[in-house]
Parts: sequence; structure tokens; C-alpha cells
Amino acid sequence: MSTSFAEWVRGVVDETDVPRLVSERPAVVLERIARGAGATRWFHVASARDLELVCHELAPGSTVSFYFDDRIALLPYDDETVMRILDLIAAHGDAVVGALDDNQLEISVEFVAGANELGEFAENLPPQSSVFVGAFPAADNDGYDAVTLSLPDRDGVTRRHPH
Repeated sequence: MSTSFAEWVRGVVDETDVPRLVSERPAVVLERIARGAGATRWFHVASARDLELVCHELAPGSTVSFYFDDRIALLPYDDETVMRILDLIAAHGDAVVGALDDNQLEISVEFVAGANELGEFAENLPPQSSVFVGAFPAADNDGYDAVTLSLPDRDGVTRRHPH
């Protein structure tokens, strides 16, 4: 019987503290796609079930970071959050801003670099929405606030890839 890729992913994840940490607090997950020319996917994991679903979504060779702190914070979209986003843009040149998709798992992320782009992003938000906000995070791995891991390729071998 062959091992499915999702089972390999789950095995790699289970070798870390991610399952325990997810049971204590939600995580924002950033997938850096292998050989994807900077392409990323973002997820919100709030339960063991979400973690299992994400393991089925991740691509071979990706580098995946789980952030358990507020470096990408979930905030109500209000005037205070708009000011926080504009401050991030001033400090970093752009800001990560995202909203949960209908599946409540994947985060649709935009990298906004100014007030006009933020306004365009906000046009599609329903009233009283919450958004994910932060600066683009590093691939940190302190084992508590952030865990970063490399996924194997489809053949089960973990290799270095440009991301």
C-alpha cells in the first residue's frame, strides 16, 4: 500500500509541536510554494480538523510556516485597523491584508501598498468583517510562536527548492 502525499505531510507536521499548539490557539499558515516564483497560499487553522484539511491542501516541496502569535492578527475591519495597515505600509512598503474564503480555511491575501489599494480590497468586504493584517513574516521557527517546516516532494524525499 502506498503512502499518499497528504499522509506524508501529516507525518512531517506530527513530528513537530504543531498539533499540540493548534489545540491551544489558532494559527495562520503561510505556504511558500516550491519553484513558485514567490507564490504563496495562506490558511487559518483553528482546530485539529482544520489542520487535517490543510494537510490535504499543501503542495509538494513547499516550506510551510505556522504562526501562533499576532504577527498576522485577525482584527475587525474598522478605522483603527485601517490606521494599523497604513502604519505597516509606511514601515514596510506594503502590508499583508486578507479575508477568509467561504470555506473558512483559506485566506485570500492581498499585498497592499497604499490607501487606494486598501480601499479596493475593502470594497469586497461584507459589513462588520474581520481581516488578517500584518507585515510579511519571516520563516521563523522558535517552536512556540512559529513553526516552519519543509515538505517532501511527491516521492517522499525532502529537497531544497527555491521559494
